[in-house]
Amino acid sequence: MRYHITMKRIAALVVWIAGGGSLTGCIVVAAAALAAVVAIGTYKYVNNELHREYEVGYERAWDAAIRTPQDMQFHGISHSRDYQRGTVRAYRADERPVVIILEKLDERHVLIKVRVGTFESEDNRQAAQAVHEKLYDNMGGKPPK
Repeated sequence: MRYHITMKRIAALVVWIAGGGSLTGCIVVAAAALAAVVAIGTYKYVNNELHREYEVGYERAWDAAIRTPQDMQFHGISHSRDYQRGTVRAYRADERPVVIILEKLDERHVLIKVRVGTFESEDNRQAAQAVHEKLYDNMGGKPPK
């Protein structure tokens, strides 16, 4: 899932709204969704998983996913993969489980989902973001999509 939002599209929406365009319920919802996408940026948090798409090959992302739990001193590390999808499981020092899921989108793009803990919480979200940041470093700082 890719979001391509240009400043021209946002400006057109603002001008349309300011110009007195009639806003039905659906358009209000669409405008709110657009604002949410702009605010979230490249991360998407769904069901205690922090999703992020990277512009990097699957092999490079997989190598980073294997190295990241070791670098973060997690324990109980296990992993499995095939040509399209891979999963790395580990435990933090506080025994919260960490799951890193990779999905190959195409030859140059990988979606990585990180889940920390069992339930949604701000602490788990921040921990998942820290894992993403380490993944980013381990991939050589390849800019995210």
